[in-house]
Amino acid sequence: MKKADGLAMLRRAADAGESTAQHLLGLRLRTGDGLPKDEAEGLHWIQRAADQGLPRAESMIGLFYAQGTGGLRKDLVAAHAWLSLAADGGDARSRLNRDTLARGFDAAQRDRSARLQAELRAKIAVEPEAAAIPAR
Repeated sequence: MKKADGLAMLRRAADAGESTAQHLLGLRLRTGDGLPKDEAEGLHWIQRAADQGLPRAESMIGLFYAQGTGGLRKDLVAAHAWLSLAADGGDARSRLNRDTLARGFDAAQRDRSARLQAELRAKIAVEPEAAAIPAR
């Protein structure tokens, strides 16, 4: 299989709502691996995967918020919320990053993060794009 064919298959899977494909496409777009580099579109695909509950993508979104990179403004509360979702999904590194970040939080920041986590969980539970893919 040619690299171009593989990338076309990856894009079709991402377009169909497959979260792992969305995440991988986003990574490739952000780095220009086999595709023209487009950080904004890369963020779009990583965010779509995170919005479906893919822990690796949730972790990346959390790190982008923590560092103010990837096209997102620095927001430590949002970073903590996304890292918490990824940690709850089993991502051990996200758990460490979340806990390190939380050490500097006051009660108000912890409360805002908890509220944002609840909002994100509700959105993920209600709007899973992968559920729109018909069963075979």
